[in-house]
Amino acid sequence: MKKNKPVEVEIKENTVQKDGETKANHQLFIGKKMIGEILEMDSTKFEVKCDDNFVLFAKSMEQGYEEVLRNWNLHN
Repeated sequence: MKKNKPVEVEIKENTVQKDGETKANHQLFIGKKMIGEILEMDSTKFEVKCDDNFVLFAKSMEQGYEEVLRNWNLHN
């Protein structure tokens, strides 16, 4: 059985233009690799992208973080 090692996750916050509006965008990195990003659609809807093929919606930014980390942990 593999031992769990602590991993440092860096969150970079920026803004993007989507549909003529400025939206908050958070990118999650482990080392130099981006493992996912979360785009705030409105105060209760967040678009979560873990890779090019996996997109879902979350009700909070924290739930989006959990989904990105869960997907990364499952596939790495």
